[in-house]
Formats: sequence, structure tokens, C-alpha cells
Amino acid sequence: MQKDLHPMSNRTHTHLHTPLVFALVLSALAGCNLVGPAAYFISGPTKVPAQFELPNDRPAVVFIDDRGSSLPSRTTRQRISQAAERTLLDGKAVAKSEIISSNALIPIATQERFGKPSGIVQMGKSVGADIVVYAIVDGFTLSPDGQEFAPYARARVKVVDTKSKLRLWPSEQQEWFPIESRVPTKTALLPQNLSDRTSAEYELADMLGRDIARAFIEYSPEDVSQRVGD
Repeated sequence: MQKDLHPMSNRTHTHLHTPLVFALVLSALAGCNLVGPAAYFISGPTKVPAQFELPNDRPAVVFIDDRGSSLPSRTTRQRISQAAERTLLDGKAVAKSEIISSNALIPIATQERFGKPSGIVQMGKSVGADIVVYAIVDGFTLSPDGQEFAPYARARVKVVDTKSKLRLWPSEQQEWFPIESRVPTKTALLPQNLSDRTSAEYELADMLGRDIARAFIEYSPEDVSQRVGD
């Protein structure tokens, strides 16, 4: 009986073939237009970079302004602020010790209904904030035409330094950064009762708050975290 002169040959062939097999698999995926999914598993999901990095060592507060009375209630306004705060914390855009609750601004927001709006700088200083993430809501609706259920909101945001009294972001060429939010829906039918309508408004408010905060964090479009409101 002839002896095997190369006892390691089978193992060697296996190792040599492994890269080849992997290359052939990728080649096959390319032929099937599946390079995108393959790349996803290799490198992970695509990240959207932050538009601006907030100073994470200075006290910051989020203020949502509703000068045009676009929002249905004060509670909706607070949900936007709280969703933004939670998203900033989750994304580590600011330290937990450096975020000032928007609840501290409620008395000021209430007074605005009876007088001139407070200046952003004075408003921030009144609660001890060095940085104000200031957003104005320009639109908030569950239906663009009064018939189809398609929740949509838009706002504009900027960041102000209360000490220097300067706008930190956006740049001098652009005073505001636009934000648009749309909530995916499973039905085109509008909510039929007050409870369902309120629930839909809160969901849109949470989405708008998250989208405002995402201007300041790196995030994945696939991120569907539901931690806001927990």
C-alpha cells in the first residue's frame, strides 16, 4: 500500500481554498446586485455625521419656540424638548451633568403668551445655561390636506452661546438649519377619536425632537430606538 507522502495536504488545501471561496461568494453577490448587503455585514450600517458638535463641557438647554402657535398643546411642546434632550444624552452629544431640563424654561415659555418673547441669551442665562439649542416650530400637522393621515412637522434650529452672545451654528451665511420630520404610517385614515389623535401628535412630537437632536450626533438611519418617553 502506497503511503501518503503529504499527510497535511488535505488541511493545507482547505486553508488555501477558504479565501478563494470567500472571493467567489462576493463575486456571486456582485453578479446578483447584492454587494450593498454584503458590504453592510462587513463594514456595518452607514452613519450620518453630526452637522455640529455641541461643547460637551458647558451647561446646555433645549428650547422649543412655538411663536406661530403651530403646536396643539404645551404638552406636545414639552415632548419635543424632552425627546431632543434624551437623544442628545443617548448620542453623548452632551454630558448628563451638563444638560439642563427644559422644564426649567416652562415659566418663561408661559410668560411669552402675554408679552414680548424673551431674548435667547437672557432666557438661557436665567436657567444657568451657556449653550441654548433654540428651535422654532414652523409646521405641525397630522394631515397635509385634512383627509390623508401623513404626520409631518418642520422646524428651524440654531445654537447660541449665552456668554459671547454669538450664534455658534449655523454659519454666518445661514441663520437657521432646517429640520423636517415624517412619521411612517400603516394606514391613510385619520385618527377617529381624541385619544388616537393625541397619541399620533405625541409620536410626531417625539420624532421632531429626535430629528432636532440628530443634527448634533452621529447616528444610523436604521436606528429606530423607542427609548424616548420611557
